[in-house]
Amino acid sequence: MNKIKQKIAVIGYKNSGKTTVVEALVKALVNKGFKVATVKHISEKNFSMDSEGRDTWRHKMAGAKIVAAVAENEIALIIKNGFKTFSIEKFLEPLNNFDVIIFEGFKNFLNDDKVAKVICVRNEQEVKSFNEKAKGKIISFCSFNSINETLKIPEDLSKLIELTLDFINFEKEIAEITIKLPMLNCKKCGYLSCKDLALKIYEGKASFNNCKILEEKHFIKTKLIINENEIPIQRFVAEMIRLTVLGMVSALKGVSIKGDEKVFIEIKSEKQ
Repeated sequence: MNKIKQKIAVIGYKNSGKTTVVEALVKALVNKGFKVATVKHISEKNFSMDSEGRDTWRHKMAGAKIVAAVAENEIALIIKNGFKTFSIEKFLEPLNNFDVIIFEGFKNFLNDDKVAKVICVRNEQEVKSFNEKAKGKIISFCSFNSINETLKIPEDLSKLIELTLDFINFEKEIAEITIKLPMLNCKKCGYLSCKDLALKIYEGKASFNNCKILEEKHFIKTKLIINENEIPIQRFVAEMIRLTVLGMVSALKGVSIKGDEKVFIEIKSEKQ
């Protein structure tokens, strides 16, 4: 399975059905073969996974910033001070091999257009309020109560699962197109970004031939490779790098430059 990670936040106030929705989504996605991780936000002040007097608590109180409790069936990781010192981005780094990450809570994701949302509500006023604040894709609104244009929990969970799978598969296909584009967002293709071009390619309204950078690649004489990854560069930048490097090399004693040489420069990290 393609390891293009999708993030979905299940957002809502207390007792709005978030955990019920997360349970249903996780079960359905796992049954479809997706590798799923979940992240639960706990708003209770001074909450701790640990208990005073336990060995792990003593480790933490002694000053350990991270305490790992390893048992036969589970491993628990306790990070002191939580997100005060450890960002969500840093926390997600070990989860790169998961297909889907589902967050429960985390209302701050309302303003993140890179995270899709399933929003659990208790009344029409909450629907209106969340609609006004949310950025990015809203997969659906859900509620235990009967509200217009809102999926009912648990009766409509199968529909929610269908909508979520459609979203994941759509985003996966767009990402697979986007990854073939240079991601320079140069707008030379006539679209605002490489992702916009990818969407038009998906819809059949454009093709990779619209990308001027890919078109110019055949004429570019310079490659920029960092940690074995080729970095897409525009023709002007490529020529500037080529002429600058050849100019410096030509000034070295005993070096004669014609202009068609192959030049390799390797910059090693300080750790090496």
